[in-house]
Amino acid sequence: MGGAIKDIRRDWRYIAVLLIGTMPALIGTILRPSLWPILLLTFVASIVGIVANVLVQRWNVRRMGGGDSSADLSVTQKRLFLLEMPFEDAFGHCVASIHSLRGGRLGRCDRGKGLIEGRTAWSWHSIGDQIRYSLTREDDRRTRVELVSHPLFHATLLDYGTNYDNAERLTAALGIKPEQYLLRASRVTDHPGELLQAVSGPGTNSVDLLRAAPSDDASTGYRPEQKETEQEQTLKA
Repeated sequence: MGGAIKDIRRDWRYIAVLLIGTMPALIGTILRPSLWPILLLTFVASIVGIVANVLVQRWNVRRMGGGDSSADLSVTQKRLFLLEMPFEDAFGHCVASIHSLRGGRLGRCDRGKGLIEGRTAWSWHSIGDQIRYSLTREDDRRTRVELVSHPLFHATLLDYGTNYDNAERLTAALGIKPEQYLLRASRVTDHPGELLQAVSGPGTNSVDLLRAAPSDDASTGYRPEQKETEQEQTLKA
């Protein structure tokens, strides 16, 4: 939680909220110094609003199995993993996975560039999210996939965990195992064998590139509380 609070200072959206909340009162105080209590009140209200936003986001992400890191709480969720299949097969599976989301709709597809885009429908928690896959051939049998999910409105501060949920549902639909991840958010787990480890290799960052160590009897994927669709069963088969 502490790390997430510290990251607020580097997030332009939170800084913008703070400035927008205090600027009118600051201008008014300059014009009329007797209004300084209003400046103090609006500043405190802005701080309280930002902290409340983080706490609400944290509660929603944690109930979905996420942790307290800034990567987990961010409204922009990124996953990087390897699919153990040729590029053409991987592309088809990623296209089909878009429909595993609530209100998921397929958008632009460019097989030559390895690009797949989609979006989710409007809900009470979000005006909609943007989904983007970028696929790269590793070799004849493996495909490197980058998945990004973020709100359609880039200045969004609170998404109630919808993008974390999107990323976990999509990787579950693709059947991604812990050892296939190169980059993912952490997960809350009480299992002693499921520890977070840095991914080794060139160009990795031990702070950000984490994956769960495989465990014989630990759960290895996100399990949404819903029946699998016929399409998801086909993908996993």
